[in-house]
Amino acid sequence: MMARSICSLARTVRFFAGAACCAIAFVPGIAAWAATAPMIEVPKWENDQIDTKINAGIVNTATIEFNPEWLKALESREIPMRLPGDEKGILLLRKEFREGRKDVFVWLGTAQGDTQSTVTFTIVNGVLAGTIILSDNRVFKLRSLGGSKYQIDQVDPRKLPPPGTLPERPPTPAGGAAPGPNGVAPAGVPSPAPVVAPAPPAPPPPPPSPPRPPTAPVAAGAALDALPAQPQDTPFPPPPTACADDKQIDVLFVYTPEALAARSGNRSQLESEVCNVEVETNLTYSENGLPYKVRVVGIEAFDPGRSSSTFNVLQSLELNGGPFISLHARRDALAADIVLVVMVSGDNCGLANRMHRNEPDHAVRAFAVIPINCLTGDYSVAHEIGHLMGAQHEVAADSATDGVLPFNRGFMKLHPREGRAPWYTIMATDKQCVDAARSDCRHLKRWSHPSEQFEQDDLGDASSNEFDTLTKMAPLVAKYRCSTSRPAVEGRCFIP
Repeated sequence: MMARSICSLARTVRFFAGAACCAIAFVPGIAAWAATAPMIEVPKWENDQIDTKINAGIVNTATIEFNPEWLKALESREIPMRLPGDEKGILLLRKEFREGRKDVFVWLGTAQGDTQSTVTFTIVNGVLAGTIILSDNRVFKLRSLGGSKYQIDQVDPRKLPPPGTLPERPPTPAGGAAPGPNGVAPAGVPSPAPVVAPAPPAPPPPPPSPPRPPTAPVAAGAALDALPAQPQDTPFPPPPTACADDKQIDVLFVYTPEALAARSGNRSQLESEVCNVEVETNLTYSENGLPYKVRVVGIEAFDPGRSSSTFNVLQSLELNGGPFISLHARRDALAADIVLVVMVSGDNCGLANRMHRNEPDHAVRAFAVIPINCLTGDYSVAHEIGHLMGAQHEVAADSATDGVLPFNRGFMKLHPREGRAPWYTIMATDKQCVDAARSDCRHLKRWSHPSEQFEQDDLGDASSNEFDTLTKMAPLVAKYRCSTSRPAVEGRCFIP
């Protein structure tokens, strides 16, 4: 206990006055207390080093010394951090330390006094990727520069590109090619010539029958059976029952050569960021009472060729040709329900083929694209996966009326009670904040839910219930590929 008290005192002195790290001889029985986490001391911002093309949203950057091995120590339950011009500092408190597959670890916590904050430090092969998300809109990211040198970036979420929105998707023409993200058939895929034939006399219309869910089992890797047309207020049919994994969505991440170059060719750094994504995204489910999880089943290189923008790559993913043949085959081999492509930059912070109403082919279109600077820190991946499960932006940002459910919208509160700062849920955008010239909007780690509240305000309304949307649609997406039919496929991060 004496050693523990001395270390705690030294840590407190170091936090407020920058004193040297605590050093206690490794006496039997008290050696663990000597393993004290060092302060994350940011010396000065180096803003002339920011590459705004690759690092949109970064407002400050600096180089620090940090040893990730400290995070594995028993006494790394508290990590002080001091930023330039911020003598008060913040204290990061550990809630959980979790081990994944070999050489994968995560330090999970919050900032003292900030119950809405999230802190994740993920280590892969000794390389750390860290994200600190504070409720006052401050976001910090750590990534390796090699050895013990790390770059810490302060990100302003308001300066990130907005999430992308695709136009309404017209129905697939009978016998024709499925339309691409822009509503037309992909280039190079011929549409059938129209057939003109005399029309037979019209028989009397049959009596209407209620929609039925597909009854035939869906084999692993096969597209879902066609679902009957249904009005907005009709409940979506239950998913097929051939697969048992209706709570786990398996994700294949692929990254372009430019994305790897943006991390100086350090594959472990990119892997640690992707594993951080798995942790951040699953927190949005578990902390909102949703029983679902995403599992990373692959982190692999992929070259889309000349496709450069997020839109072009997403459109090209629907073509089973060129470099995309191997990607589709790899998805099937890993039984990945969805595929996310990590690029360097884009005009938006992510773009996904949102599930639409009356769409039988969405399983083959379950792709999303995201720039590397949007991977962590703003729940952008959770947002794009939400689109793949049928969730939409709030009405003010997306007027499309082809939603898979009538209550699939995000929710934005521009004028909360008692003059509090505006906020918006995971699927919503900051459009109304921008239009109102508000700079204090908060992106919550919450899915809209009219039965829940945030700071005494309802978290949704009749059209904004992302919670129920995911409850109905996540089991369907989790069965796009049956992971139970690929027992050799293991998770790459924390979920086996």
